[in-house]
Amino acid sequence: MQYLTIIGLSLATATFAIGLLADLTGSPALFRAKNALSVASAPMACLISVLYWSLRAIDEKLVLPDWAPRLPMQTDLSFHAVPSLTLIIDLLFFSPPYAIAFLPSLVLSTCIAFGYWFWIERCYQFNNFYPYPLFEILSTTQRIG
Repeated sequence: MQYLTIIGLSLATATFAIGLLADLTGSPALFRAKNALSVASAPMACLISVLYWSLRAIDEKLVLPDWAPRLPMQTDLSFHAVPSLTLIIDLLFFSPPYAIAFLPSLVLSTCIAFGYWFWIERCYQFNNFYPYPLFEILSTTQRIG
């Protein structure tokens, strides 16, 4: 769980699993839970897609270590593009408008970002490497940003 992609995929999967259960059962509570999860999962999936593909376009070695096997394009797209596309489609066409205001949304995003930063620093203490090669290049202040 040190990779943002894995965290994002897990959150997207949970969002869609709860959404499927809500559709099958018609449960208003499950629809509310799915919509609440969507507030975090959709922006995170979009961020992952934008960061991954832009960094990969600049230099693949920023996001993929030398030792990591290269993914086939179909698999790469399924990890780094499809979740954001499906969550955006769900958000635009199948979900009610977000019921979260700007400030709570900003606080949520900030908490997730700092939580991930603390988590990767903790993982580094055990692994002696960062999950993405880019983090090796950046200073602590830059990693926080």
